[in-house]
Amino acid sequence: MADSTNSIENLRMLLIHLNELKVGNLFSKDGDLINSGNDVWPNFALLNSIGQLQQHYELLNTQIIIFNLYQDQKQLLKSNNIFQLDYWYAMEKNKLSKFRSKQLFRVQELSDLKIWADIATSVFYPNNKSLFEIVKKVFQSEKIDFFLFNNFETPIGTAMVFYDTQKAGVYFISIQKDHQKLGYGKKLILELEGFICQKGIESIVLQSTRQGLEMYKKVGYSINEKINLFFKYERNRNI
Repeated sequence: MADSTNSIENLRMLLIHLNELKVGNLFSKDGDLINSGNDVWPNFALLNSIGQLQQHYELLNTQIIIFNLYQDQKQLLKSNNIFQLDYWYAMEKNKLSKFRSKQLFRVQELSDLKIWADIATSVFYPNNKSLFEIVKKVFQSEKIDFFLFNNFETPIGTAMVFYDTQKAGVYFISIQKDHQKLGYGKKLILELEGFICQKGIESIVLQSTRQGLEMYKKVGYSINEKINLFFKYERNRNI
C-alpha cells in the first residue's frame, strides 16, 4: 500500500490473518483492503485514496484510514457521511526493554480471555458486548497473543500482540478507567516488550491515540506518521 508505515503494514497483515481465521469479511482491490462485517473490531478500511470510495459498500461502522488525502477532499467525504473521528500516530521502537515482573501474563484459558474481553470492551466498546465471541475465534492462533495486566492479582489492563515475520504489532493496550493516569500503562508496555524480546523480536509497531502519545514517547517510541482516522455514519450528522 502506498505511503504505508510499518505499523500500518502490520495492521494490513493482521486483517488478512483474521480473515483466514473466519473473522470479518475481506475485500481487496487495487491496493485497498477492507475487513468488515462485525459489530466491532476488526472493522477497518485501508484505502489508497478516495477515488474508489463509491465502490466500497460495507464501510458502515468501520474505522477508515485514507492515504494520499488532500485537505480539500474532506468535504467530499462528508457528503458520503464519512467524518474525521480522530488522529492516530504510527509509532515504532527498535530497542526493547527486557523488564519483567509478575504483573503481566499471557492469557491461556478461556476464562481469562473473557476477563480480557470485558476490560477491553469497557475501554474501547462500552456499548457493545460482542468482543469476546470475536476474539475466541483467534485465541488459538500461533501469531496472536493476549495479555492481562494485574494490580495486586486483580486484572486491570489488556494487550494483544500480532507477530509478523520481522516485527510485533501491539493492539488493545488498555487500562481500566479507574486505574488510569497512575503509571500502569507505562509498566504494561515495558513488561510487554520483555515478553516480545523472548520471541527473538526486537521491534514493536503500534498506532497511538493522541491521549497515549506522550506516554509512548517517554518510553522510547518514535512517530513514523500522523494518520487521519475516519468513520462512516449511517446518516448525516451535525458537525
